[in-house]
Amino acid sequence: MKKKVLLLVIAIVIVLVVVLFFVFTNGSKKETGNQSQTNLLSSASKILVVYFSHAGENYGEGYVEVGNTKMMASYIADYLNANTFEIIPDKTYPESYEELVEEAQKEQREDIPVGYVGEVDDFDQYDVVFIGYPILDGEISNVVQGFLDKHDFKGKTVIPFNTHEGSGDAGTYEFIRKKLSNVVVLDGLALNGREARTEKGKEETIAWLQKLGFQDQSSDETQEEDMEGEDNMNEDFVSKLNITVNGKSYRATLEDNETTTSLVE
Repeated sequence: MKKKVLLLVIAIVIVLVVVLFFVFTNGSKKETGNQSQTNLLSSASKILVVYFSHAGENYGEGYVEVGNTKMMASYIADYLNANTFEIIPDKTYPESYEELVEEAQKEQREDIPVGYVGEVDDFDQYDVVFIGYPILDGEISNVVQGFLDKHDFKGKTVIPFNTHEGSGDAGTYEFIRKKLSNVVVLDGLALNGREARTEKGKEETIAWLQKLGFQDQSSDETQEEDMEGEDNMNEDFVSKLNITVNGKSYRATLEDNETTTSLVE
């Protein structure tokens, strides 16, 4: 009887050791992965925002001079103070949205390569590359695929983003991961085209960047303009505090009282 009890105790101890081993191992791997991503993004010396966007007639918006995806790209570039490169096709697309989609369908169906105008200056210098595009008929545009094929992304972190009219990312993030199989491709952001043109769309884009571990790198001039606007809202007392916790950045407004006055001083 004592022998059976002893064996049972030993078995329980072994099970507990195995369980604790897996919990510790998985937790360590997860922490290491997050830490690596945070370090990679925070230590990046150069960030590039590449995008293809369609001006003209947009679904549900009518005629626009600035495309939806270009709006998203501007939020990212401004927040990170990053360089940009617009993928401009070397062919003229129709301004009509329906005709544009038909043209994109033909390119995708017949696998027609589409070139673009210009080139990125010294692409090798960039550590992080954002890739933006609209979803046209559930696919990533051939001209964007052409850009991906043309460049060597080895050693870079790629971050996709896109606009759509109900299809989300349409599986394009996974498509990019497969296309750039030896490259780190982070989770992207998909915004409805109309939402991308609003203040809410801008706020969602910035919240996504903060979730990825990026901090506000906007130019001093932009930050001064923001502070001027805040001063106009409250001329007596306005003080902002940037707080970073576990790689996430938050901006707090300090109340006008003795405690915060002492803190500011």
